[in-house]
Amino acid sequence: MSMPINLFLVRHGESEANVIQDLLKEGKKHPNQEAVFATPDWQIKLSQKGETQPPIAGKWLIENVGKAEIKAAKKYHSPYIRARQTAALLGIPEGEGWLSDDRIVERSWGIYGTLPLSDQSEFFPMTTQLKENNPWYAALEGGESLSSGVLLRVRNFLDSLHREAGDGTAIAVAHGELIWVVRYVLERMTPERWQDLDADKSQKVRNCTILQYSRVNPNDSTDIDKRLRWMRMIYPDNPANSPNNGEWIELNEPKYKTNDELMKQAAKYPGKIKPKK
Repeated sequence: MSMPINLFLVRHGESEANVIQDLLKEGKKHPNQEAVFATPDWQIKLSQKGETQPPIAGKWLIENVGKAEIKAAKKYHSPYIRARQTAALLGIPEGEGWLSDDRIVERSWGIYGTLPLSDQSEFFPMTTQLKENNPWYAALEGGESLSSGVLLRVRNFLDSLHREAGDGTAIAVAHGELIWVVRYVLERMTPERWQDLDADKSQKVRNCTILQYSRVNPNDSTDIDKRLRWMRMIYPDNPANSPNNGEWIELNEPKYKTNDELMKQAAKYPGKIKPKK
């Protein structure tokens, strides 16, 4: 069975927690901060601004993909409330409707994620240090690492697309870090490549960003690959400012490496123990 011809990933719109977190990064405090932090993550809703973003993303999908393909697409959403709102507010043709899927929920931040940024570093200094130094593999206090729990969920979800949306179109409304793990898998990244891209501000998965993966060569519609080989990222509210200018990128990273290639990768990380003379 084949993967979908086209796979669209849509990050949810701006949430109330996003508002709080953005203010904290500026050293400011929202009057409703405690109430938001006390709310279970899955119950966090979209902000006022967040409710205006999905219709713009939905309009882009209709204009650039077409109503017929969008209507026939297999549609999934994270069961988190902000993702449900985003899916509904896209305003795209429903077809058979939306399917809730627990595998595409946000990364669990555990106890660590219930605290403001300043408290995280105060109460869990080692976890904070690990997250900064080793973001792909670090497990949060009481939560998941991207490399284990989230990665397993993503691989399982992608595997099911062969059966449920093979040779068709799939749309999934999910979360920022979940989408980054999808990128890791589909683009065959190494941890260092993922870390470089994650730190690259030009690659930011903003609220309501759309990622499209396709098996169809954008320059030749008769060239259809067996795998999702082309990718583009779109900011629907500002397409011209999208990563890579919204242009298609061919995913050429080979699955298999030679011995020399493996040794070249290892050479980038010098050992810490000097060899004996």
